[in-house]
Amino acid sequence: MKNIIYILLLLFLFQNSSCKKTSKSLKKTTEITKTDSTKNIKTVNNLFVKAKNGLNYRDKPNGKILGKFLYNKQLHIIAKTNSTDEISDNGKLIKGRWVKVLEDKNIVYVFDAYLTNWKDVSQLINENEFYINIDSLYKRKVQEFKNDTTEIKEINIKKFVTISNIRKEEFENVFKQNIKSKEVDSITKNNNKITINCLDGKTKKFEDINTDIDEEAEVFHYSTTFEKIKSHLIISSGWEWGDYYLVNYETCKTIKLNGFPIFNSDYSKMICINDDLGDEGIFLNSYDGTNVKLRYHIDIPFTPSRSVLYKNIFFMELVSEWNDGKQNKISTQYFKMTFKEFLN
Repeated sequence: MKNIIYILLLLFLFQNSSCKKTSKSLKKTTEITKTDSTKNIKTVNNLFVKAKNGLNYRDKPNGKILGKFLYNKQLHIIAKTNSTDEISDNGKLIKGRWVKVLEDKNIVYVFDAYLTNWKDVSQLINENEFYINIDSLYKRKVQEFKNDTTEIKEINIKKFVTISNIRKEEFENVFKQNIKSKEVDSITKNNNKITINCLDGKTKKFEDINTDIDEEAEVFHYSTTFEKIKSHLIISSGWEWGDYYLVNYETCKTIKLNGFPIFNSDYSKMICINDDLGDEGIFLNSYDGTNVKLRYHIDIPFTPSRSVLYKNIFFMELVSEWNDGKQNKISTQYFKMTFKEFLN
């Protein structure tokens, strides 16, 4: 009888040990699946948590709370969802959208009304870290091009352009006196489509696409008209990019530009400002009324909020924003770039 009890006890212990091993094996398999399922996911945007008490993250939009992101933490956004929401916060109605976030190889969801592009830099030793320093501009690279795409050589920026600070009053005076474009009422948009009826009887159309998918949407809008070259500027906007089209309103001839165009006085040269994420810079082009040719590129990693060309000098307004822990702050700087060759 004792032998039977002893055998039964051994069998019980063996089965219990096997179950534990199986459980560990399953757990390990689950962890590997999680790692494999997220390793190829790309981040489409990086935003910061602006909720002072932190921001809950969930297993699905408005779902179970899994944890909390701390204030000022940078989040890696991988996609927007179609789920929008309204939340009452201290008596204020806040509207937003649920977005997917990659956190420690897991995909979680947060409400984007509590996210911001600007990091709280109140703890930085020097607030001017967000200011543009002229010395840093002189470290940028200038490339000279031939046939639009073939780089000829790299140029020392100090031999190519002189950069200096100017006062706000000087910029505003130049800007107000040299706006050479205007909006016209003849360009309309109906049913997600812009139609331009040109004087030679031709028609040019721009139609929005993928408007129900934020990451893939392309939305067109009319920007302005340059009367001297008889052209409209049409802009298409995506999530982190934009395209620019110059459409001659007599012939409907359309030119795709490499950024938002700023023309010199006789419209023979244009500076195009590109603000696509990861491809920011200033493109210097020649223009003969028919074709645009890329001449130079400066890899300056910012986008002027306003700019104008006057007497072959490029005037820029640059805006920086930050939060000092109490309120949002804005600093504005003004520069002029005098080109030694290109605009002469």
